[in-house]
Amino acid sequence: MLRILGLLLLLAGLALAQEAEDDSGIEVDSGPTGPEEPASDPAKGPQKERTTAFPAREPGKKVETVEIKRKNYSFTVPADWVLHDEEKADVELSFELLLPGSSKHGSLQLRRRENAADPRSLPYYQAEWFRKEKPDYKVEVLAKPCPRVVLRNESGGTEWVNAHFGLSVRNNVFTLEIWCAAADFPQAETDLIATVRSFKAEVEIWPPIPKGYETSEEGIWLVARAPEATASIAPLVRALKEAEKRFRREHGPLPKGDAPLVVLVHASKAQGAKLDPAVGESKIDFHSDAWARRLFAIPFVKDDVAQESMLAGEATDLLFVAKYGDWKPRWISLGENILAAAEVRTGKPLPNLDEGYLNWYAAIRFHKISDFDALRDGDPDAWTHESFFYVAALREGKYRKQYKAFLEDFAETGDGQGAYERQLAQIDPDELIAATNRYVTTRIKEEKRKHEHDPK
Repeated sequence: MLRILGLLLLLAGLALAQEAEDDSGIEVDSGPTGPEEPASDPAKGPQKERTTAFPAREPGKKVETVEIKRKNYSFTVPADWVLHDEEKADVELSFELLLPGSSKHGSLQLRRRENAADPRSLPYYQAEWFRKEKPDYKVEVLAKPCPRVVLRNESGGTEWVNAHFGLSVRNNVFTLEIWCAAADFPQAETDLIATVRSFKAEVEIWPPIPKGYETSEEGIWLVARAPEATASIAPLVRALKEAEKRFRREHGPLPKGDAPLVVLVHASKAQGAKLDPAVGESKIDFHSDAWARRLFAIPFVKDDVAQESMLAGEATDLLFVAKYGDWKPRWISLGENILAAAEVRTGKPLPNLDEGYLNWYAAIRFHKISDFDALRDGDPDAWTHESFFYVAALREGKYRKQYKAFLEDFAETGDGQGAYERQLAQIDPDELIAATNRYVTTRIKEEKRKHEHDPK
């Protein structure tokens, strides 16, 4: 029997960037051998002894589904799929696959992606990696009805498809990956969308909340207090709820999901740094870990405006990713972060602004957005300050309709950079600078500082 070695690429989840894994191969039959076997009972599920495919499915025909249960996972597949369990390293589940009417053996795998991007944006990171590392592949990203990246490549005279469908259970990110002949993919794609919707996993919240932490549900927040954090957290909880209320006013509610936003409360930053070293590197007492959907915080006293302001900014970083699926373009999510912090300081939304922020503006000479990557590397303070005023002007000024369209596009696709290119990049950069200066100088209402701390 002729065998063709087919590539089944293994992509690891991207933790803000991506991790690359090795390629591996599977053997693919050129065709079934021997007489057609009697059809198995669909109610019993795909049969291990079956070595040939079921007949091709009639167009529009509805097919029964069967439930696959392995380990702590379950999902349904069409009864005319033939699955054979395989042992594969670095994957949760692996099956050899024969699709109805096909003579080409494929594969179906479930992969857990620890520390991966949000499933909504993960396909764009995967696509970026493939376009760079595998330029001979045709790459397409689709957001609806579920996020996926579809890869096409020719091997042995046959076009093959490798598609990765993203999903999440309690913030445990997975991809369900199919590898099959391109001719078999259109129907398989429709089937897999239903399979993704049926997927269940018995898993704990990721990352796990440490044992011994006292938890309480506070609206969208799940507050987990370390035993050593004995001070009152009432001001902290109130500030978190206010941050969510403020975010909802500007961006609408968060998408429904099964993963809460976890707030880990410690007595000190040093204690939080034991769980995540980035906490100790933070210049403030709060740190958002967006992919993990968690926020590190320490208690503060009532009416500490400076602390509440900084917490609001970090909380908004987390809320932004929960809403849109990504934090890129980073200058935009950063601008939203600082706007939330600024509003706490005045108690009023734009165009009211604490005088400390206007001290930033006095030194600004705006760069074009196309120069922002270099500016961030060379002068991060200037990049931060310019990001803030650009976003303030986009939200309230001449181009507010375009900014609203950008946010709607972002929420729909999970593709922040693509949404920027589609909705905002066409604005003339010099005119955007002029509009930003015009907004700040004609619309902003300066509020005298009510406290001694400058914004950080």
